[in-house]
Amino acid sequence: MLDFLRDTRYELENPIITYGNQYLPSKTTGSFVTLSTHGNVVADWFRPSTIVLGLNADNQKGESHAEWDLPIPEDVRKHLSKATFFVRAIRIQAGLHLHPEFAPYPENPRAIARILLNGKVVDELHLVESKIPFGTHYGFGREVSYPIENIIDEEDKSLKKWSIELEVGAGVTWDIDEIFVQVTTRRKRMKPGVWLCAGIVIGWFISRLFDWLATTLLTTAR
Repeated sequence: MLDFLRDTRYELENPIITYGNQYLPSKTTGSFVTLSTHGNVVADWFRPSTIVLGLNADNQKGESHAEWDLPIPEDVRKHLSKATFFVRAIRIQAGLHLHPEFAPYPENPRAIARILLNGKVVDELHLVESKIPFGTHYGFGREVSYPIENIIDEEDKSLKKWSIELEVGAGVTWDIDEIFVQVTTRRKRMKPGVWLCAGIVIGWFISRLFDWLATTLLTTAR
């Protein structure tokens, strides 16, 4: 009703972000290291925000599963139109990759990584014969991204926090600094002309009210 008075506005919201080192300890298992626990892993690989999945403090490679909570404001969930999910590493020679001593997929079926949103698989990544920039490892580079608006349903929109899960197979490592969602919202707003007309009408009524009051006071004074 009265939709003709309103415009549809699409707005790019600020990124909703968490960081690698803000993982949930109770739900993160297997081989992983951070700056404070890197042990024998090269310290220069880490920033304060970094978690590396697939390595332990002895620099041994193994499977890993990590989880994060991402709080999504109610207004953003309510008006969500498009959303893109990102996993990003700061270093250029970082990100998701397979160590060269391990055979790539499909020869090695464990050369995979999985991304889940609220328990639903966003993608399963196969580490095949492609090199990360400036490196010798097989991988996807420092950033992966996915449009996820077709995955998000009404149940997801009811959740105050979205669950992010990342998994890697043995031999696969994933340097993670930032996990975030970029949302475009769709809202109905009154057209600017409506407010202008409303202002004119209200101004006219106020003017008539003052005229009436002035006339009434003069009549009373007589």
